[in-house]
Amino acid sequence: MTRLLGFIDKDRQTEALADKFVNRFAEAALAPTAKPARDVAFCLSQLTLSDKAFRKFMESWKLYEPALYDKEVYTALAAVAARGKKAVSGGSKAAAKEASGDSGGGGGAGAGGKDSAAKQAVEEFEVKLAAAHTERYENYRSARRAEGHADEESEEQQQEDKEEEEEEEAAAPCAELGPEVYTIRACRTCAVPLAVDGRQRRAVSATLNG
Repeated sequence: MTRLLGFIDKDRQTEALADKFVNRFAEAALAPTAKPARDVAFCLSQLTLSDKAFRKFMESWKLYEPALYDKEVYTALAAVAARGKKAVSGGSKAAAKEASGDSGGGGGAGAGGKDSAAKQAVEEFEVKLAAAHTERYENYRSARRAEGHADEESEEQQQEDKEEEEEEEAAAPCAELGPEVYTIRACRTCAVPLAVDGRQRRAVSATLNG
């Protein structure tokens, strides 16, 4: 999908596609799972929106706001907002420079003030986006707990802690593990003795008697 979207280089094509993606949120945001909204948000985040398309994206708030309970959706849409702010910042500098050159510096202030207001609007939108995500996410967690489901964040943290613990144990030197934890057997393919401790396996050049 990323490769296909890379072929779109005209503003009109981007605006039409962005409009379709945003309208998809009307159905995806209300789906029983977050996957449809995640897919739409990801595709939208891969587009480079023009000022017109980005303004329309901000105005379509009610379509995607219900899906902001999901972290992946929020991350993707926050990336869209960050890219929009960057485009506004870059455009303001170019516009101010052009206006300054055309009018001897008098028009630069007006152009700079207009773009400054646009940048402020994007920053306010980012704050609004973050606040909505926090509120929606907390409501989602509360609803899940009320239904008797485990806290997804706690499950993710427990899984991460378990993986980190396994990585640390696997990286520990063999000498620290001690010889008593190993079971020695031969590899079926090359007949080289293998040392197995239940978590990792490594070929050793020593013989069983050595």
